[in-house]
Amino acid sequence: MKLIRYRLHFRSGLVTPLHSDTLMGTLAWAILQHYGEGELNRWIQQCEEQPPFVISNGFPGDLLPKLILPSPVATFGTNSKQDMIREVKLNKQRKDRKWLTINEFDAMRNGRSVIWEEAGSPTISRMEPHVIIDRFTGTSLERNGLFDIEVEYAQVYSLYVRFLDLSYQKRFEELLTGVGQIGFGAKKSSGKGVFRLERVDENLAYLDTCEDSNGYAVLSCCVPSRYDSARGFYMVATKYGKVGENVPGGRHPFKRPLIMVQPGSCFYSPNLPPYFGTVVRNVSPENPKIVQLCFGLTVPVRLPKLDGDQPKEA
Repeated sequence: MKLIRYRLHFRSGLVTPLHSDTLMGTLAWAILQHYGEGELNRWIQQCEEQPPFVISNGFPGDLLPKLILPSPVATFGTNSKQDMIREVKLNKQRKDRKWLTINEFDAMRNGRSVIWEEAGSPTISRMEPHVIIDRFTGTSLERNGLFDIEVEYAQVYSLYVRFLDLSYQKRFEELLTGVGQIGFGAKKSSGKGVFRLERVDENLAYLDTCEDSNGYAVLSCCVPSRYDSARGFYMVATKYGKVGENVPGGRHPFKRPLIMVQPGSCFYSPNLPPYFGTVVRNVSPENPKIVQLCFGLTVPVRLPKLDGDQPKEA
């Protein structure tokens, strides 16, 4: 297994969030266009057995998602009254933090005291007006013809990929490069979501190693399989997805709602699994062939011991 970091240098704004399952779906459509339906079916079948690679969400700059963990003071034994008061005050200050710097992430997942840094605002979001043209008059619709969409701007996003089959690395980079040239997500026809792909050669020990780890964190939007751990600290959200624009036929572009584990969620496990999640079928009411690739990239973490894990006195 090999963990690689990529930088996505965006040349335009982003309308669709860089969620791992959306990226996997975009790569699936790219495989269909470049290699045909037979190769796509083989890839999906391989993913159901073991995916050749798993990817994280896209994170702005060098930041990582905030881990969903209890207060370190309460969990690792430093529980004097003064420490607890100080920790409560700090929690109020950082409760709205969505991202962590690399140093903060490394300290938190190793159970050390976190020295909080000023991360700033990594992205800029703004509302941009758009218009729907009436095909009969050539002008905007009289009713609901003008609307706003939210566009997110950041120069660089980081994407982490763990290759379980190294033979897929070259194909992955070729496909994602092609996606970047065309554009990712909504409004790519008007220039949104265009990026340049860069592979970063660096030591990822701050993600891949953790002393005395007893669990793992996921860095992706994913759906657990029946074999994945259910003990831990996690957050879920309901996703209301849409099928790709290349789906033939059908009048219903929306997928069924899907409850997904969010990045930063942590689970207990004696060993680090190569990936988390599964392939979800029956997501489209009209096309049974459509699947959702809901895999999560895992990194080791040190979690607080549960009551049942504490050694018993003789």
